[in-house]
This record gives sequence, structure tokens and C-alpha cells, in this order.
Amino acid sequence: VVEAIAPQVAHWHLAGLPGPRGGSVEALATRLQGTAAATATRHEQVEDALRQAHAQAGAGDRVLVLGSPHPAAAPLECLGRD
Repeated sequence: VVEAIAPQVAHWHLAGLPGPRGGSVEALATRLQGTAAATATRHEQVEDALRQAHAQAGAGDRVLVLGSPHPAAAPLECLGRD
């Protein structure tokens, strides 16, 4: 997925997820070594990644959140959407 969308991504942000199905941001970064996301900014929490991505986004930019419904719930809540 990373390589497929890489041409459309200006900057990557990675975040860790708590709980038994989650993992640390460092573990995620290790899995992404050698991909376009290897130089991503790392965040401990999804909300922190979303805030920084949103702050960096300019007019007409989009912030894309990838993952299962669990990580997607935090950004939607942060944006005040269900």
C-alpha cells in the first residue's frame, strides 16, 4: 500500500497504538524500512500525528489516515466526527 500511494504523499506520519492489537511506533517504523514511509515523522499517539499532519496541510491538501477501524476512530473523534 505504501508504494502504491507514495507518489501522492508529501509527508508521512507514523503513530503507535495501545492495547494488545496495537504496537509501538518504533515497531511500525522498523516494518516500513526500505519504503517511501521510512523517513516518516514518528508520534506516540494517533491524535498527535493527526494534529501535526493537519497543521502542515495547506489549502487543497488532504490528510489520509490508514489502518483498521480502531486507529481511524481516534482521528475522527479528534476532528469531532462520528
